[in-house]
Amino acid sequence: MTLKFDKTPNGDISICIYDGTTILPFSYVELIKKIMANDIIETDYSSSITEDEHKQIDELITEIKCVVHPKSESDATPSLF
Repeated sequence: MTLKFDKTPNGDISICIYDGTTILPFSYVELIKKIMANDIIETDYSSSITEDEHKQIDELITEIKCVVHPKSESDATPSLF
C-alpha cells in the first residue's frame, strides 16, 4: 500500500491510496487494516508538500502504527501533541 500525498489548489493536503493497481480515496479504516495485517505502508509526496508537512505526516503515521502495535504498555497511549 502506498499513500500518495499532494496539495489541492486551495492548499489542503489530499491523500490517495494506491493498492496494487487500484487507486482508492483515503480511509483511516483501510490504513489501520493494512497496519494490523503488517502490510508495508509506503509514502509518496508531491513536490508541493513541504519538509515540515512531510515530517508531520511521517510522525502521525508512526503514532498510528504505535497505537495499532504497541511495543510496551507506555506505547499504547502516545501523545499527539
